[in-house]
Amino acid sequence: PGPDGTFNEKFQFHWANFNNEPVNHWLDVVKLLLSIPMAHQLIGYYTVADDSDGVLKVMRSYQYFAASRISDRVTKIDRDKLWGAKGLKGGYVWHTTGSGKTMTSFKCAQLIANSKDADKVVFLVDRIELGTQSLEQYRSFASATEAVQQTESTDVLKAKLKSSDPSDTLIVTSIQKMGNIDEDAMSAADLEAIRKKRMVFIVDECHRSTFGKNMETIRRVFPSAVLFGFTGTPIHEENRKKLSTTTDVFGDELHRYSIADGIRDGNVLGFDTYPVATYPEFDLRQAVALDEAKARSIEEVMGDPRREQVYYQVMDLPMAPYENDRGERCHGIESMVAESQYGAADQAEVTEHQRQVVADILKHWPTLSRMGKFHAVFATHSIPEAIDYYHLFKEQDKLPLSVTVLVDPSIDNEQER
Repeated sequence: PGPDGTFNEKFQFHWANFNNEPVNHWLDVVKLLLSIPMAHQLIGYYTVADDSDGVLKVMRSYQYFAASRISDRVTKIDRDKLWGAKGLKGGYVWHTTGSGKTMTSFKCAQLIANSKDADKVVFLVDRIELGTQSLEQYRSFASATEAVQQTESTDVLKAKLKSSDPSDTLIVTSIQKMGNIDEDAMSAADLEAIRKKRMVFIVDECHRSTFGKNMETIRRVFPSAVLFGFTGTPIHEENRKKLSTTTDVFGDELHRYSIADGIRDGNVLGFDTYPVATYPEFDLRQAVALDEAKARSIEEVMGDPRREQVYYQVMDLPMAPYENDRGERCHGIESMVAESQYGAADQAEVTEHQRQVVADILKHWPTLSRMGKFHAVFATHSIPEAIDYYHLFKEQDKLPLSVTVLVDPSIDNEQER
């Protein structure tokens, strides 16, 4: 960006393949980036003229792959006439926070709208986000011939959904407003007119808003719509809410750009971490090895060839996850430790790990805070765990700091509150 002839190295980035592996060899760059039609597509379809700063922005490789996967998916659904098919799901994109999800989601919506593969593309955000930046960003990304419609009320939203005006194709609204649409309060003709349309919903921060009554309403009122989700923290089996994972709701993962990828590429802020062992490494390693060998003690292992093999294989594993010779990602000791060792949400008692965490914070607090000049944020796995830590801090006789529990009001976690 900037005047002609001036190159700003801050905006230089590596192209990468679908798995986010940098493409550095010139032959690969020519084949994967500068070839035809790829070069034409990148310039013609995967650039965004940002009106907010007057800069023509080229999408990064991970943004390109995500946008193209979603656009191609909708094209296939329309080509094969799959609208309304039972069990039809779009998919979700796992891109880390700060990697430009809003621009990526806009490009998805723009590509779908321009292709005429859908009649309506609705971008759903949390009402707080809608009131701040999402609408402004969408409008700054849109071209002079594109209209991005806002919905001041549920009635306006209904009208724009029913409208056949091409300028009403791209709609930005809140998931709360969409969830307020009541099929019983609509005429049969209006409901039928809306349901006949080929509709795509793009849900921002889908881990936050997908698991409540609003999404249930949307899926009931618009049974033929195709949903795509964007998230930096998808819901998996280990952190599922109300028996639904991100895959259950949206379908398969379409593309991933993890926080590790973002830190490596310098696209998101990194971490300055230091490890603190709350359990002795050997004890932790041996506990996992015994569990995998289905033994209660080392004595039960010895003399049993099968158990010995499993035990020593696990004892030789690295602590962190790793890649084997075939490039496959494998579990390390840390990922094999039961969640209950650290204080799972359903644990009735606090664990030794939690007590060690509190002790370490209190021990180093005067130094790290410069004797109270600075504050700190302590993130936990869940709301119940945050409450457990709060009580552990309050149990201290002479607590050198004030502790407050903060809960994100947009988290769909009513039972845990």
